[in-house]
Amino acid sequence: MKKVVFISILFLLLFSSCVTTSEHTTKPPSSGEVSFPNDTRTERYLKYGNGYFKIRIGSNVVYKFMDEEYYTFSQFVSLSYYDNSSKKYMGPTGSFFNIDNAPVKYAIESDREFITIDDKYSTIQYIFKKAGVGKITIKIGEVIYPIEINIVELPLSKSNEVDAVIEKIGFPSKEVGVFVRWPDIKSENGIIYSTTSGKHVSSIIAKQYFFKQYPFLTFSKVSGGYRGMEIGYNTT
Repeated sequence: MKKVVFISILFLLLFSSCVTTSEHTTKPPSSGEVSFPNDTRTERYLKYGNGYFKIRIGSNVVYKFMDEEYYTFSQFVSLSYYDNSSKKYMGPTGSFFNIDNAPVKYAIESDREFITIDDKYSTIQYIFKKAGVGKITIKIGEVIYPIEINIVELPLSKSNEVDAVIEKIGFPSKEVGVFVRWPDIKSENGIIYSTTSGKHVSSIIAKQYFFKQYPFLTFSKVSGGYRGMEIGYNTT
């Protein structure tokens, strides 16, 4: 009889211990936790303070023509901060963000071997110099956030006509026509067509080409030949 009582007490103690442990492990998360979207090809998210930074990049893959000394991409990186209290995004003032009523400095740097940054003008230019894996580093306060960019050299010259492009890389998987009437400006799949910049034209007729082996890349050729082959970055 004593043996049965001892086993019953031991079972109750073990059961009680299991219940206690289960309550600790299933405790709901704190309501103060910050949630943010998942990273994408062109957007990265970084938790900071009572919110998070959204870091937007032009593309995680950058292409250049083989006869180009370098490829220039304006405003390739931009930052904004989402404050979880106000539920609003805010931009920087100069080189600082106002986070929890305190100035937090940020800076954007490049590796200089593959990518350089020219900030002498009102629009910051990112210069991609050669094929390889370049690195852009975001510094926010004491946080360092590196971003790798794959730079690919196309087996094409900027002056290539459509026939030469097909001969070298094959037929496009899709073609899209573009028409812009003067004096309009139109952005289509990452390429801006302006009838008022440079030589005056009454309208622009262009054809865009897409190739499966170069995802997110738009090739464009304007009829008339005053513009060479151009490339842009579409979001699809």
